[in-house]
Amino acid sequence: MEAEKMLCSLSSSNYLSGAENDAFLLHSTGNKPKNGEVDIPIIYADYYYIEALIRLKKILKSEISN
Repeated sequence: MEAEKMLCSLSSSNYLSGAENDAFLLHSTGNKPKNGEVDIPIIYADYYYIEALIRLKKILKSEISN
């Protein structure tokens, strides 16, 4: 599943901030067409990352129980 590959990549040391700052992800983009908020930690990017992890967990859990 492509979404799972993307989440694995985002969960790697290349993207996770660890103790570097308060955000989960180091590299996010807010508005690429206007060159705004490019390659910075953004709180709403963290929200969508966590939301995707939760959804993946639910999918995997339902696949195991079936």
